[in-house]
Amino acid sequence: MADTRAVTADPSDIPARQPLPGTRIIAHRLPAWGIEGPYLHMDAADIHATYDQTAGRAGDYPASTAGFGRQTTGQRLDNFLRGSLNFWLSSEATMTDDGFIRYRQTRNHSTVTFTPDRASGILINRPSEQVTAAAYRVTGPTGVTQVWRGRAVRDAIAQCRLKPVVDWPAGWAHLMPDASVRFAPGGLPWSAPAIYTAEPADEPDTWGAPCGECQYPEPEHDPCRLWSRSRADSTGAPARPTHPRRRSRPQAPCAFPALPREGRRTAPGQIADGRPCFPTPASPLRRARGDHNRPPDHHPRSRE
Repeated sequence: MADTRAVTADPSDIPARQPLPGTRIIAHRLPAWGIEGPYLHMDAADIHATYDQTAGRAGDYPASTAGFGRQTTGQRLDNFLRGSLNFWLSSEATMTDDGFIRYRQTRNHSTVTFTPDRASGILINRPSEQVTAAAYRVTGPTGVTQVWRGRAVRDAIAQCRLKPVVDWPAGWAHLMPDASVRFAPGGLPWSAPAIYTAEPADEPDTWGAPCGECQYPEPEHDPCRLWSRSRADSTGAPARPTHPRRRSRPQAPCAFPALPREGRRTAPGQIADGRPCFPTPASPLRRARGDHNRPPDHHPRSRE
């Protein structure tokens, strides 16, 4: 009897064992001999900040989604695709020209479709290709507006993309549809998010002399002191970092300080400065030989 599987009217639902529309997405390292056919690597994919996910029902097994709910973030989807494509070798994902992403664990599984929210922006994963303006007008969380070079904005985005401490707020950077950039560093769990907005602007005639410590001009000194080039005041002193540093536990002073290089034992039972050399506890072998009362050949603290 022929397979008369009923196909849902939803155009986003793909029947089992049918090819997924769009370009194949990969997340693994490219081999030296290359890959056959067209593909799109996750490092070069335009992932939006927010997606609507729809689980299909046209497969033999239920679809696997990127978390619960009808919406998911682009960063969660990025982690989901990288982990699934690298772990399940039979899984596959594609992206169409209009930004729709489809994924299924095997060819027999149902397909989950991720519809992008174009107004939410695109995750910046290639700052050198996505942030190309020569100058940007940057407005910080305090409302102060400054003109930064494109290099300074890219450096700030690189700081936002650093991985934070486990369970701490992570930084992010989004390229908006109007070519502006919104980014925020990770910060502290109890602090409010500091969101920056950078809009393309005309490059000034001169940027001024670079700072002697950070090599950035004065107009690019962040007043909120969130970047490594920040200054606490006009004197050029670097600001304190916003993330805590682990301090080592203070050690108690040693009761037997190490001797200097010239502190050698010159006579049996003595050191060069005249202090007595205390013998080590006698072992059973030394007691059997009868030389357990003889001082040792060296002092434990006289080594180099």
